[in-house]
Amino acid sequence: MSKIVITAHAGCEGTVDNTWDSIVTAKDSGCDVVELDVRKKGGEMLLSHNEIKDGDKPVRLEDAFMLLRDTGKRINCDLKEEGIFEDVKRMAEKTGVIGNLLYTGSVTTDDIEKFETERGKIFFNVENLFSKEETERLREDGGSLGEEKLREVFETYKKLGLTGMNIYFGLVDEKLLTLAKEYGVRVAVWTVDEEADMKAMMKLPIFGVTTRFVKKWIELEGK
Repeated sequence: MSKIVITAHAGCEGTVDNTWDSIVTAKDSGCDVVELDVRKKGGEMLLSHNEIKDGDKPVRLEDAFMLLRDTGKRINCDLKEEGIFEDVKRMAEKTGVIGNLLYTGSVTTDDIEKFETERGKIFFNVENLFSKEETERLREDGGSLGEEKLREVFETYKKLGLTGMNIYFGLVDEKLLTLAKEYGVRVAVWTVDEEADMKAMMKLPIFGVTTRFVKKWIELEGK
C-alpha cells in the first residue's frame, strides 16, 4: 500500500465517470480507495456527478457496492447532493460494506451530529464552510486561506469532532498542514492529475490523494 492513501477518481485511467467500466478499472488500478459519485433519483441511489436526467441509465449504488465488497478496497462515496447521507449508510449496511466506507462531498453538519459513529469516516470538504463565490475565488487565485481563517476552519472541525479534511490540492500549504497536525486532522487532497503536481504532493505530509491517474502516481512514487 502507498504511504499516501490513493483514491481512484470516479473516472480514472481514461474511463467515463461513474460507469461500470470506470469502477472495474479503478478496482484493478492498484488504488486503496474507489470513489463513487452518489445521487438519488426516484427513490434509488445512483452514480452520477451531474444531475440525473430522464432517460439516463446510471449504475446503481447497490451494484457498485456488491462489486467492491470483497476486494479489500475502501469506498469513498462523494455525495453530490444533500440529504442522502442516511440512504448511503443504509445501503452500505445492507450490502456489507459499511466498514469500508468513507464520505466526502455534500455532508452536512446535521449528518455529522446525527451519525456520530460515522464521523471518523468523513473527510469533510473545506468548501462546505464557504460560499460558492469564495471557493471559486480561492481556486482561481491559487491563494492560501490565511492563518486566521485557517484556524477558524480547524476550530470548526474540532467542534464537530471531525478528523478528516478533503481539500483542493492548490489550497494546501505549510500553514494548513501545520495546523492540521496541531488539530489532529488528516488531510486528503483532490484532484491531482499532472505529473509536476503529483511530485509536489508526494513531498508533503498528507494522508491521501484523489487522482485520475493511479498507475502514474504509483510509478512516480516508486522512483
